[in-house]
Amino acid sequence: MNEVTFLTAIQACSQIGHLEKGKWVHHKLITYGIKEDLYINTALVDMYAKCGDLLTAKEVFNSMPERSVVSWSVMIAGYGMHGDVDAAISLFSQMVQLGIKPNDITFMNILSACSHSGYVEGGKFYFNSMKHFGVEPNPEHFACMVDLLSRVGDLNEAYRIINSMPFPAEAGIWGALLNGCRIHRRTDMIRRIEEDLVDMKTDDTGYYTLLSNIYAEEGKWDESRKVRSVMKWIGLKKVPGYSIIELDKKVYRFGAGDISHWPIKEIYNFLENFQSLALENLQ
Repeated sequence: MNEVTFLTAIQACSQIGHLEKGKWVHHKLITYGIKEDLYINTALVDMYAKCGDLLTAKEVFNSMPERSVVSWSVMIAGYGMHGDVDAAISLFSQMVQLGIKPNDITFMNILSACSHSGYVEGGKFYFNSMKHFGVEPNPEHFACMVDLLSRVGDLNEAYRIINSMPFPAEAGIWGALLNGCRIHRRTDMIRRIEEDLVDMKTDDTGYYTLLSNIYAEEGKWDESRKVRSVMKWIGLKKVPGYSIIELDKKVYRFGAGDISHWPIKEIYNFLENFQSLALENLQ
């Protein structure tokens, strides 16, 4: 057992969000006398934060003899994930005061913290200060700002930011704006976005499906059918959804009407039993 083994194990626990396993790995790390270096400590902070134990994440972070920009960024992300935007901002300021230059990931994390808390002014401030630190906004930064503005209903500003981007907007960016239009019932802007998407000649079915669903929710069936017709005209098909199920330690992926797996009877029996249990719990 060496540092690389433990680092990999910690990162695996972080990815699956398994706190107890993560604590066990941390305990074994101490038991085996493995030196907790910069990379392992940063991974521990990330793991504890992502697994919901922010207190231990802070303890590990505060006890670190050295910290990299990644360490600071991970802790800022942890505060953001748990809705503590004030702590995230305070840590960002402390980092800058110590002469540590934030990178694109640091800004992504502080923008996400502002977005999740609806702190518009903070989001604008950090977004506009990126170039001061020599960091060029990438699509993820723009998407975060569009998401923030769309959440609070400042859809005109979100639309302006999309049009000011130096590169084509990706699916997530338009999706965030469309979702904001749905939440705040801005049908006028939805029509404008629809025209933009047609002009773009995008082949992303997600845009059109979301547009069609928004119109349907509003009871605008003609508009919904029109969007579906546009999809058909340009040769787009909705990507079918699928489900994943685990039986006897094996994972199976299947869609509606799929009978290609050999244990299909077992799968359907499991689903029927699951449905029965769910209905019983609702009664």
